[in-house]
Amino acid sequence: LEQKGFKDGLHWHFPFLAALVDKDGKDITTRMTHITDPTAELVFEDVDEPAFLSLNRGYKVFGKIFYDVTPEQLYLQFEKDSCPINRHLAFAKLAEMEKMKLLQNPDEEVSEKFIDTYFATINDEKLMAEVGISILANFEKVEDPQYAHAYQALYDTNKKIRKTLAAKYEEQLYELYEKYSNLTFEGTYTEIQSKAIKARQVKNSILKILSEIDNEKVQKLIRQQFDAAICATDKVSAFSFYI
Repeated sequence: LEQKGFKDGLHWHFPFLAALVDKDGKDITTRMTHITDPTAELVFEDVDEPAFLSLNRGYKVFGKIFYDVTPEQLYLQFEKDSCPINRHLAFAKLAEMEKMKLLQNPDEEVSEKFIDTYFATINDEKLMAEVGISILANFEKVEDPQYAHAYQALYDTNKKIRKTLAAKYEEQLYELYEKYSNLTFEGTYTEIQSKAIKARQVKNSILKILSEIDNEKVQKLIRQQFDAAICATDKVSAFSFYI
């Protein structure tokens, strides 16, 4: 482990929780280490080879972790890791890889595995209720300095991803939108509002994806949400998709 970006003597001291995880998402072993030096080495002895690493669990240190990892390991981590933060970070790395591929080769198609993984996640009602749509956050940015400020290209790339997703799963997305539009919740006022906010985020994310189809059915759906909205989020979201 090597810290970078600090002047001599000004590196961080922080707790670092690392886990080795098998292919079923079960922790082989975990270790909490208090890092006090600019460089450190974590050694795990007499353990089976992990399917993937889950580093900085719980995001205990507010920093970026760069390490060698394959797309296959990232897909497995996104599906199996018990840490929702690291699941999101695995998805963010996969999205970065996908965007870089499309930025460097605009004629390339969006990976079918990426699209299938995205839909399977948004279709997971239990997961959406627990963490909301934020686990699939995909901003118009990449780490590569060559493309970091290529704003139009980044916008077009994310639009291409949404359009591909909408084209493949159009009917399923309509069904999901209707389901999330009619969900009801029980509990205290605070519990109900918390659940409703997450459901509303999912619903509007689905509508944003569908808006890439831009046909009469989608336009009608967007206009219906705008007219019937009882909260600002639904109305503003629908308006942005409509224009």
